[in-house]
Amino acid sequence: MKTFLATKSPFLIVATLAVCIGTARADVIMDWNAKADAIAAEKKVLPVPQARTMSMLHVAMFEAVNAIDRRYTPYKLDLVSGRSTSKEAAAAAAAYNILLTIYPDQKSALDTALHASLSGIPDTEGKANGIELGTMAASGVIALRRNDGSDVQETYRPYTGPGAYVPTVVPIGTTVGAMTLGS
Repeated sequence: MKTFLATKSPFLIVATLAVCIGTARADVIMDWNAKADAIAAEKKVLPVPQARTMSMLHVAMFEAVNAIDRRYTPYKLDLVSGRSTSKEAAAAAAAYNILLTIYPDQKSALDTALHASLSGIPDTEGKANGIELGTMAASGVIALRRNDGSDVQETYRPYTGPGAYVPTVVPIGTTVGAMTLGS
């Protein structure tokens, strides 16, 4: 007994898959998440600084979108915006500004990504308000994390003596415990 797909021509199956795949679209949050991951992979960012970047990215996007919906208790920022404000523009602007602060050398690529994120949003007051809100959310998160201890130099130094094995690689992340989450 043949299955339904086995009875159809290979062309029809390929065409159907192409249509389905071609119409698939991630949302703005996932787009910026992927952009941040791509930058980290390209720059070979270690896990601890990448985790900090991603947390800042997602908190800023959350604060921006939540300021419109007010569905959840804000994390640290007290932002408020009208319901006509574009959530997509707010999230994109928040992500853009976080990544631009952390990776200023990626400005050209980030500008392109921001343009792509905003191009599908009609040029209305809601879009302009969303961009402003996202910028404010990013600024707030950056201010919270400004003196969080993430830039402290690694303090681990192995003690050694004759005949004692010492690891040749300095462990990473030994100062993470001293980082704060912001005030």
